[in-house]
Amino acid sequence: VKGGLQIAFSIYLCTLGFNAIRNGVPGYVTNDHCTDNMGQVDGTNHYQPNVGPGYLIGVETVDPPFFTGGICPAGRRCRYSDSAFGQYASGVPFALGKIARTAGLGSLDIVGEWTILSEASSTVAGQTLNKVGRTTGWTQGQVTNTCVLTYVANTDVVRICQHFVQAGSGPGDSGSPVFKILDPTAYTVELHGILWGGSGGTLFVFSPISQIESELGPLETTFQSPSITVISPNGGENWQIGETHQIQWTSQNLAGNVDILLSRDGGTSWETLFTNIPNTGAKAVSYTHLRAHETGR
Repeated sequence: VKGGLQIAFSIYLCTLGFNAIRNGVPGYVTNDHCTDNMGQVDGTNHYQPNVGPGYLIGVETVDPPFFTGGICPAGRRCRYSDSAFGQYASGVPFALGKIARTAGLGSLDIVGEWTILSEASSTVAGQTLNKVGRTTGWTQGQVTNTCVLTYVANTDVVRICQHFVQAGSGPGDSGSPVFKILDPTAYTVELHGILWGGSGGTLFVFSPISQIESELGPLETTFQSPSITVISPNGGENWQIGETHQIQWTSQNLAGNVDILLSRDGGTSWETLFTNIPNTGAKAVSYTHLRAHETGR
């Protein structure tokens, strides 16, 4: 599961904005109007791609309440973003920092991924921004207005300090990730926020990432390269025949099982010792497995 894909709840369709880690909890961000009740945690179940058995991906856990008074216009309910956080169900595979990439502007055909490298500190008029949504796919346009007090049609809701982009959107695109392309060949992007509305199919409005995090709290959203560090053995050990030792390692941003390979020539060639074993950080091995009178590396 990644940003830009269709998600479903109740009888409605929306778009998943982006994956995130919040207070150590893996989850996703979409619009709060893509839940059963805006501005309250009601435990809305989200599904992908459609509501049905086996399609559940997570449940809404954070949806800040509206406020009144102060900067909020009289008689209105206000928030600084249209966002909610859902916690992934156990076992659901998700790609942190990844957004679905389609074949081109206007396309719905997914051919790869965009990788989020950073979050935008600000958005300025004239910037070219993009969104990927379940209805109109990839669209692109210039920022026309920033930090607009935005009244939501046919409701008493006001979103404070929202941004406008001259680009297409349609029903179901709510929640789409909004981003700036950093490198069009490496497919890297800067995350700016999530789309929640539009007008006439040629203009969309989005909540900036800074406003989203002001309400949901700090979020880890960027891609982190997986890594493994071997702790033992790390070269120079002399193991005796018949002894049992622990191969030990640490890993970061790595899900799933691992393989353990041995090189006897400084990395020129490798032989497999174990395949598809749990990533527990340790595996016992007998030196007879490594052959006598040689140093395991």
